Amino acid sequence: MCKSLQLTLCDTQGQLFELAAERGYSSEAFIKAFMTSQVSADMDKEFHHVQWAGKAYILSRMEDELADQLTKDGEIYDKETLYWAGYIYRYWNFYTGENSREIYKQAPAKTMKVVYLMYHTMSPEMAIDRLKESYNAKNDDLVRKLDKTKKIKDAEDDIKKIEDLLSDSSLFRHQADLLYDRISKNTDYAPFIAAGKAASKMVGNIPFKQLPYQPKRKALIMIRDAIKVYLTNEITKKG
Repeated sequence: MCKSLQLTLCDTQGQLFELAAERGYSSEAFIKAFMTSQVSADMDKEFHHVQWAGKAYILSRMEDELADQLTKDGEIYDKETLYWAGYIYRYWNFYTGENSREIYKQAPAKTMKVVYLMYHTMSPEMAIDRLKESYNAKNDDLVRKLDKTKKIKDAEDDIKKIEDLLSDSSLFRHQADLLYDRISKNTDYAPFIAAGKAASKMVGNIPFKQLPYQPKRKALIMIRDAIKVYLTNEITKKG
């Protein structure tokens, strides 16, 4: 599709968002319904008749197909914000090839409202790049937080498992070797266990399986305490 036709579709979508406001539809509800609908998916296609049907037809189709998602109870954004949001969403599709659902996930209606004053004077490409950078930064932060939560939970579980073994000699004899083998492979624990060995003056290279019962208990107590230090560090560190 040539550039001029793409810009015409961007303009049509901007006008569609304005028309929804004129009809009294809540902007957030309307934008979410549109961007996640089959109507918008048809707009994403290389060629589809709806692209040239005009804003009134597109809105009437939404009213027929998505009546349960459209509401007149919420806030109506100003027309400048709505036109810009509609235009940018369609331009984004042409710019990156991402579909409307993917785009809306990265920049929902509330985001577009907030950034309008800062971004509407930028080129569409720059505005889209900024929106994607913001989304990716938030997503990366979420991944880090989830990873941190998992590490904390795993450490708490390992401490509990060691303490269960230390309190039950029969369980200890049957499961200590397996637990030590798994925990010793955790690279996050490694520096803390090494520090614990040094502090406890545990030297030598005798495999854990070959140690007598009491030295094994002593080793696991040291490892438990090392994991506690790791856990405290993980909980208190930033990020």
